[in-house]
Amino acid sequence: MSTPSARPEWLPPEIDLNGSWPEIRDRLYAYFLRDVARRLYFRSCPVWHDRRKLDDDLPEGFWHVTHRDELIMNPTSRRKEKQRIFDPSRSRRLSWLKPIIEHDGDPSVLIWDFVEDDGRESTYVWLRTEYLVVLARRQLRLGTVYNLITAYAVDIPDKIRQLEDRYQRRKS
Repeated sequence: MSTPSARPEWLPPEIDLNGSWPEIRDRLYAYFLRDVARRLYFRSCPVWHDRRKLDDDLPEGFWHVTHRDELIMNPTSRRKEKQRIFDPSRSRRLSWLKPIIEHDGDPSVLIWDFVEDDGRESTYVWLRTEYLVVLARRQLRLGTVYNLITAYAVDIPDKIRQLEDRYQRRKS
């Protein structure tokens, strides 16, 4: 699979993550509101995010594009528990989510449907070797919608290989 040599000119700059956590969170949430929560479309279909409220009374969809799961040892239960922790690499590129989805015809963006191990079908929108958006298509009475599952930076060689493998095993 060939890889584009340069970032597309339509890709905006990364988000500045300098400042205190409340400043960073508010800056990221402003991008989320502008680009994701309001008028996001993929192939002329609306993209919805998880609106359930979590920490700081912000929607779960926001946390999925700015934080990652990590197993943390709970000293009380002596078991590892999944926790969401801030992911600077993912957060810096939040400004890329909307343009990548909107440039689905660009040769630098690879799109495919994949059946996950649990049987669910996901749509992968990948700015190769840089950033991945994962959507789930749903057919409703009002028409087709996509749910935003997650989006994150792809900057680990093993993850790139895993995505290339999923592309090879994509749904026909």
